[in-house]
Amino acid sequence: MNKIKLMNSLGLAASANKIFVGTKLIEKIQDKKINLVIIATDISATQYKKITNKCNFYNIKYYDNLLSGIEISKSIGKNNIKNVGLQDFNFIKLIINNI
Repeated sequence: MNKIKLMNSLGLAASANKIFVGTKLIEKIQDKKINLVIIATDISATQYKKITNKCNFYNIKYYDNLLSGIEISKSIGKNNIKNVGLQDFNFIKLIINNI
């Protein structure tokens, strides 16, 4: 895994407005409009359980233990982000190739 390329890929997806975070991410998961979720390594146990349960229930692939919350936040240009969801298959392919 190349962290720098993964962070750059997330930044590219964020600049194209293809990333969802926070409550919008939960809504998009429930609407089955998210295809990949990346969870930070330093997320709280309750938030981790909430996100993983939603992803498992709606059959959405997720990755954890890849990047810290600081690295995710830095790559997408926001503060205090612990998980991100992607909708676009081209960006998902790019990110999976960098994992």
